[in-house]
Amino acid sequence: MVVEPIHGGQEVQRSQNIKNKDAAKLNEASKSGKSSDSVEISGAAKAAASTKSAIDAVQAVPDLVRRDRVEAARERILGGDYLSPKVVDEIAEKIANLLIK
Repeated sequence: MVVEPIHGGQEVQRSQNIKNKDAAKLNEASKSGKSSDSVEISGAAKAAASTKSAIDAVQAVPDLVRRDRVEAARERILGGDYLSPKVVDEIAEKIANLLIK
């Protein structure tokens, strides 16, 4: 069996030669300031970045004021302050108003 050369026996370029040509093209493009590459950030990515920065801002706020309020509310809950008929009626009314809207 005989293997015939492809395209009349043209020599195959070495990969190094190809890499050098690509590097030359990239170098030329960078010198001219023209580049065909571009990046587009989707709306979802922008929204996620905005949400992340908002979360970071909230987490950066000292938590001291909130702890006092949470502790005060916890004591009122454990003390039964929210089980009075007045409070139960107000909460039921607010829930009803939310369901009607």
